[in-house]
Amino acid sequence: MANEMSDAEILSHFTAYDPPRPGFDPLRASHHLLRKHGYPHRPDPNKEPRLHKLWSETLARPLKIIKAELQVDRSIVHRLPLRTPQASYGLSGQWAGAEVNTSSLGYPPTEVANSVYGQWRVPTVTAPNPDTGFAVGVWVGMGGDANNGSSQVVQAGTDARSSGNGVIYRAWTQWFPVSGSAATVSNFPVTPGDRVGFLVLTPQPNHAFISMVNYNTNVATSVGITPPGANNDGSSAEWIIEGNGNLLADFYSVLLGQCIAGTKDHDFNLSSALVDSIVSSNGVTDLATAYIITPSALVVAWDNAGP
Repeated sequence: MANEMSDAEILSHFTAYDPPRPGFDPLRASHHLLRKHGYPHRPDPNKEPRLHKLWSETLARPLKIIKAELQVDRSIVHRLPLRTPQASYGLSGQWAGAEVNTSSLGYPPTEVANSVYGQWRVPTVTAPNPDTGFAVGVWVGMGGDANNGSSQVVQAGTDARSSGNGVIYRAWTQWFPVSGSAATVSNFPVTPGDRVGFLVLTPQPNHAFISMVNYNTNVATSVGITPPGANNDGSSAEWIIEGNGNLLADFYSVLLGQCIAGTKDHDFNLSSALVDSIVSSNGVTDLATAYIITPSALVVAWDNAGP
C-alpha cells in the first residue's frame, strides 16, 4: 500500500534540481541545461503563444533559484481525495474552482492536457470555531475528476492548515494517490499576501515537473515526481481551492490569475471551463463559490463554514 512506504521510499520518487552557476541565462540556454537545472521547458511560441509569453516574462526576472528541500507530509489533510460525483463536504474535502475538460476543446482525442499554470496571493485563513483540524489548499493540477473516470491527480500549490496553536502556510506537491503522501518544500516559505505562481507539467505521462515562484521574494524552485504507477490521463486541467475538516476554514476570497494550460500542440484558458462549488454536508448550502471573471482569471469566495 502507498501509505505504508517509508519517508525515504516516498522521497526517492521526487527529484530536486541543483541551481545553475551565477550568470546563467535561461532565456538563451539549451533545452538540456534548462532540464538539468530544473527550469520549465521553453514552450513553442507558435503552438503555445500564451505559455511562451508567460515563460519569457517570468524567467526574465532576477530570480534566485534554490534546490528544493523536501519533507514528507503524512497528515490526513494531504491525503487529498479524488473528486467524486455529488460529493458533500466533510473530512474528505471538496473542490471549488474551475476545470477544463480537454474533451470539450475539439482537439484530437490523443491531445490531452500536459501542463497547467496559475498565480494567486496566499490567502489569510481564519480557523473555524471550534477548530477540530482543517486545511485549505490552493492548487493547480491535472486529472482526478471521477466524472471523467480519472483515478489520479497531479497537483501543486500552497496550503494553510491547523497547527494546534495557529495556522501554518506551506508549498507542497503530490501525485495522488500513487506518490504515497504529499511533499512540502521547507525552504520555500510562503506567507499570506505573497504572490505565487505554480506550474505542473507532465513531459511524459508518468513523470511530472513542478515549478514554483514566489514573486514577492523572487525565489523559485522546481521538483520532479516519478512515482510507480503514475499516469496523467490529461482529461482535465484545474485551478482549485480545496478544504478539509469538519468546518471549512474562512479564506475570504482568492483570485486565481494567469490561468493557462496546454496540450502538446495548443494552449488554452478558462473559456471552456466549468465551475465547481464546495457544498455543505446538507447538500444544499454553498460553502465556497467560484466565478470566472475573465478568460484567464477566476475568484473563489468563502460563503460559509457549514452546519
